[in-house]
Order: sequence, then structure tokens, then C-alpha cells
Amino acid sequence: MTKALVRHARLKLGHLEIKNFSDGELYVRPKEKVRSKATWVIGSTMPPSDNLLKLLILINALKTAAAKKINVIIPYFGYARQDWIDQPNAPLTAKLMADLLAAAGADKILTFNLHSGQNEKFFTKPLVHLSAYPALAEYFKKMCLNNLLIFSPDQGGIHRAEQFAKIYGKKNLAGPVGYCKKYRPRPNVARISLPKGADVKNKNIVLVDDLIDTAGTLAGAAEALHRAGARAIYAAAAHGVLSGPAIARIKKSPIKEVLITDTYPMLKAKQIPKIKIISAAPVLKKSIV
Repeated sequence: MTKALVRHARLKLGHLEIKNFSDGELYVRPKEKVRSKATWVIGSTMPPSDNLLKLLILINALKTAAAKKINVIIPYFGYARQDWIDQPNAPLTAKLMADLLAAAGADKILTFNLHSGQNEKFFTKPLVHLSAYPALAEYFKKMCLNNLLIFSPDQGGIHRAEQFAKIYGKKNLAGPVGYCKKYRPRPNVARISLPKGADVKNKNIVLVDDLIDTAGTLAGAAEALHRAGARAIYAAAAHGVLSGPAIARIKKSPIKEVLITDTYPMLKAKQIPKIKIISAAPVLKKSIV
């Protein structure tokens, strides 16, 4: 995303000196003069053992060098799903990440599609919460799909599907936003079905979520829609984490195409014909120029 953003926003790309000392400690130093200048840092919190620490050291180095303002762009905010205490002594890691960025010296943070509204409450510095859904919706508009319905793969994501449908234009849809039901007949076993009365026969479906991780729920929802007679099934998500068995599940599923953005780096080994990547840089550009 960095190269795309620099191109779209006509920014100057700075250079860094990054090295490891013999004991494994990281050293990150900006090579540009930043005193009294506004700076934009594009970083990642994933994987945290390396990238997060690099990001924090860089932010602090800019602060020490008297940068006028340090704007931090984190396209995919890692640990956002650890945003509530579900059992005794569980960590609230999403809040810790926000606190670390503030302590390092960030003045403003920009990110895409946080997992929940709860995340926004953790930031003590100004937060620009962007959505990749306009870019995703525009892609499907250009496809001119007839009899289109927007679905959430589970009950918990209905609000995301509603957001997407509003951006797409509800008047252009064949019906209200739908959802799939996930239940557990026994421990560690999940089943996904459609609510009674859901009519998807001969309909084109776009399954909408904030991220695709292992793709278990997504693939299960697609199977349920396929069994119910859906014509073609697509998926759209801001973040393509695609960990573990995700690629195998997507390959095996009846999903025709999965659309994601470049907020999360995609390894070549995970690039398959079913997965289409579009850039979220144009959306980000509007917030920095």
C-alpha cells in the first residue's frame, strides 16, 4: 500500500536505517531531516514481534527529532479483536496497542475498518477511522449484477453488511440485508444455516465482513447459500488476513470471487485466481491531502 499511497497522494518517500545489533536489539533511524515537519508513517502491527516494535521505535525517533506532527497510518490494526475481557485475567490487548502508540509519540492515527466500535474508545489520540467499503462497493457496482443481495456470514456482522448496503445503494438491491445463522450442536462443532423464510434462489450474493481470517465462517455461509439455490456467491472484506486453512477453504467453497484490499500484505503463495485485491490507497488519500 505504501507505494500506491505515495503515488496517489504525491508524497515524498523517506528512507530509514534499520539494523539489528548482535544481541538482537532493533535500531531504526530516519535518514531525512524531520525537524518542524509534518510526517506520515505507514506501519504495521503484524507480525507484532518485529513490525510493531519497528513502528514504535520509528515514531519515537521522529518525536525525539522534533517532527512537527507524527501521523501514523496503520491499514490493518492488529489485536483489534482482543477488545473485551471474556474471562478472568484476559488481556485487553487492543487498548494496550493504542496506549503504546500514544506513548511512543503518535499525534494522530489512521486505520481501516476496526473490528468493533469498542476499539475507538481505546484511543487517547485523534483517530481517523476509515472504511474500505466504498472502494469494494464500487467494484461490484461496475459488475452490474442483477438480483443482488447483501449478506453477513453471521449474526454479529449484520451492521457491517448494512453499512456496505447503504454505500452500495439499497434501492439497487433485490431485497433487505440478510444474514446466516451460526450455531453449535456440540462443543467445537459449528453449523451455519439460513433463517427461515430467507429466499436466495437465483440471487447473486455478496457476503460482507471486516476481515477474512481462517475463512471457516465465510465458507460455511457460502455453502448454506449455495444449498439454498443462490446463483453466484461473492465475498468482500477490508482485510485479507487469510491464515491457516483459509486458502484451501476458499478454493473448495462455492464462492466465485473474494474481493479484499491491500491493507494486509499478501504472500505470493496465497494469491489464487479466486482472490482479487484492490488498493485502499485512494480512500486514504482523501484524508491526508
